[in-house]
Amino acid sequence: EKADRELRATFGDGDLASLGLLAVEKKTGKITGLRFKGHRLIFPFWLTLAGRRYPVYVQGRNIHAQAKRERFNNPSGSVPCLYNFDAIQAARAAGKPVILCEGATDTLTLAQNGYHSVGIVGTQGFKPEWTRHLAGLEILLATDGDQAGREAARKIAQVFVAEGMRAPKAIPIPNGQDVTDYFTGKRTKTPTP
Repeated sequence: EKADRELRATFGDGDLASLGLLAVEKKTGKITGLRFKGHRLIFPFWLTLAGRRYPVYVQGRNIHAQAKRERFNNPSGSVPCLYNFDAIQAARAAGKPVILCEGATDTLTLAQNGYHSVGIVGTQGFKPEWTRHLAGLEILLATDGDQAGREAARKIAQVFVAEGMRAPKAIPIPNGQDVTDYFTGKRTKTPTP
């Protein structure tokens, strides 16, 4: 509540709403407060230009939400780039592959374990125009080990081929796991029969 009050007093509802940071009731248009007030984890999307980092997007995660659709919250509008975008340049400089995965937490799990990783928002979140940033790099796909994840990997590979690039290799994530589950030994996805 303090953050809501102070941000609104400092920046004003107009600016915060234009950035997608305020929750607004659809029927009445009434502002109900900060969009991410119940989301304990905030994942900022950054772009580095001329040596300076700029925040360009944000995603919130409610770690206490039980329903899948309530776990994540994104501002309205289009996702402007892959999560952890700067890993692309680091991979290029190191001559290493980039691992493309679902979501910020899997991206961070791989980054913390020494891999150059980027993430998409949701299984349908990869945009064809992003392939140009990945040109010339070895790309590996690490989507969730469930039906949606395997379908996402297939569609992403098709995007690369349609853009005239080699299809990325898929890393086989065990059935019922995502990247983070694999590293922690848990199983949080619904296994596919």
